[in-house]
Amino acid sequence: MSNRRILAQSGAFILYGIDPFKDLFFSYKIEETSFIVPQKTKEPIRKALANLDINESTLFPEIDKAAARIKNQYKKKWGIG
Repeated sequence: MSNRRILAQSGAFILYGIDPFKDLFFSYKIEETSFIVPQKTKEPIRKALANLDINESTLFPEIDKAAARIKNQYKKKWGIG
């Protein structure tokens, strides 16, 4: 629980192979799903996530990501760059 990124993303480590001879049973199968997000919908999705305080600096809490978000906020607000 000391990794800030894992905490920010509500992540976890999965350990396997501790007892390779023990059979594991899962009541459901996890299936991979993929979908394409059209370019024109990305900005509205980012804005909706930002309203929920989900953004690059909350998912990746390192100082460089937080600084980049603040810099971009001021660029947008003041029309700089």
